[in-house]
Amino acid sequence: MHQRQPLVDRRAIRERVARRNEPHVAPLNDVVRRLRRDRPGVPYFDPDGAGVNARLLLLLEAPGLEGAALTGIVSVDNQDRTAKNTSRLLARARLDPRKVLNWNIVPWSSEPTSAEIRAGAACLPDLLKRLKRLRVVVCMGVPAQRGWAEVQADFPNLKTVRTWHPVQRRGHEGEVEIVRGLRVAGRLAGLK
Repeated sequence: MHQRQPLVDRRAIRERVARRNEPHVAPLNDVVRRLRRDRPGVPYFDPDGAGVNARLLLLLEAPGLEGAALTGIVSVDNQDRTAKNTSRLLARARLDPRKVLNWNIVPWSSEPTSAEIRAGAACLPDLLKRLKRLRVVVCMGVPAQRGWAEVQADFPNLKTVRTWHPVQRRGHEGEVEIVRGLRVAGRLAGLK
């Protein structure tokens, strides 16, 4: 297993992107390649994440311009506020980022309008059918919650935890609520 490295320079980013076809993420990144035909720049799944072995999916909003849109990888090792906060919140919840899968309801870099959220949600079933071990979806923020609501009925065996977006949380109380939600999700997923 690779030691997690922050995606702070071109070399680290190149090395991570070069690993996008590792067996545990290749089926997911096949979905990304299909999406890229119509939406160039959809970031790849992080080979340092759980990939197809994920039991817990963190569903966020859209790739950040200073994070996944910049590096080409959806990762808590990106250097934007969302990734840094997510990494810190996972640590507080005692969840290993290597056992979690991160994704965005709008997987291309975009302002998440209602139409974009519906379009992103329409891509979820193709992804979710590759996640045979998935037990829990954590919807982080209103766009993720709205998008998940579009397809949730098609996945009745998946538990849902709704919480704040890691950047849009409301002070200390919001952060406590996120950590509490992540801990509940970890227990439901059998990670705790």
